[in-house]
Amino acid sequence: MRRKYWVQALLALLILAGCGKEAVYNYTDPGAPAPAPITDIQVVPTPGGGYILYKLPVDPNLSYVKAEYELQPGVKSETKTSIFNDTLKITGFGDTRERTISVYSVGKNEKRSEPVTVHLTPLTPPVASVFNSLVVAPAFGGVSVKYENPTGTNLVTTLLYDSTGNGTWKEVRSYYSAATTGVFSVRGFDATPHRFAVYLRDRWNNHSDSLQKMITPLFEQFIPKNTWKALYLPNDGYQYVESFSLPHVYDGIWGSGRYDGIFASRHTLDIPQWITLDLGVTIRFSRMKVWHYFESPFAGASVRAFEIWGSNNPAADGSWDSWTKLSSFEFVKPSGLPQGQVTADDINYSVTNGGDFDFPVDLQGTYRYVRFKTVATYASSGPIGQVVLPEISFWGVIQ
Repeated sequence: MRRKYWVQALLALLILAGCGKEAVYNYTDPGAPAPAPITDIQVVPTPGGGYILYKLPVDPNLSYVKAEYELQPGVKSETKTSIFNDTLKITGFGDTRERTISVYSVGKNEKRSEPVTVHLTPLTPPVASVFNSLVVAPAFGGVSVKYENPTGTNLVTTLLYDSTGNGTWKEVRSYYSAATTGVFSVRGFDATPHRFAVYLRDRWNNHSDSLQKMITPLFEQFIPKNTWKALYLPNDGYQYVESFSLPHVYDGIWGSGRYDGIFASRHTLDIPQWITLDLGVTIRFSRMKVWHYFESPFAGASVRAFEIWGSNNPAADGSWDSWTKLSSFEFVKPSGLPQGQVTADDINYSVTNGGDFDFPVDLQGTYRYVRFKTVATYASSGPIGQVVLPEISFWGVIQ
């Protein structure tokens, strides 16, 4: 038995000794020459950039491939990719001028090959193509800006106005978004002519041209809530949980940390579900705001899609016969990120400031009673579900 233990111990020592001699694969030889350059180069232009395809040299010292280029005169940039790829992605150009790019093979010891010069003529960059889709139009109390961004590029849209009428430009708002369709409005202007300008900027600080336009905003006013009251009609979804009753939608309380200012319906109600309000005055509607609950911006029981209906003589039985549909709306996240991800801009839009929704400019009719019909939340599009609604506000013209 003792001999058996000695043999086992000897075998264990031999195994450990063998492990100690295992080859080291990440060894860097500082004296190794630079790798050979890449070969078989192909260039594929893209909007604002392009792809460089190539064949790697066969060299055990090769670590990565790097491209160096100028985005703008004096503004240098570079991109790298590992030996497990055969493509470099070039981005950040703000126009379609031909660019000269130097591409290097780089060794593990950071020695570079001789440069390979590549010429790339990018396609029209998003900052320019999106600019061509800009539409600036009158809105109630200000202007609206719309554009199409099919590539989903992160862009900043900046709106300015001539504050003196003599070319003294003042920034009104910068709108950050990667959404494929961008739309926003600015308010606070009287119904007199103003000169506005709008331009785009991307994350590489490329700027578009400036679109200038003389616009006269449409007159509107905030609809005071001291005349509002809740109506409790048959089939309405006014049944609530705990103390979160319907009048909270017009109590002027919302925002971060405000548990006391929300309406929260029961979890067992149908979706779609609706509530009815008497505004106390007859309105021609121009726009509205809807707030999300601070614990669930773009999530949970917060409203995702909804409709607004108007009436001047709602039926006592709660039927829809006396109602007119004014518009359908859906929340659009400024960041364009998928559900479950939000940015500070998303929270500011939905929780702090409230989501902006414009009624059609040519909307006909004036109404005293409104129905807010929730078509879907972020948690449910039916058949049942809860709706949490901190606040709604309206603007327009009181008749």
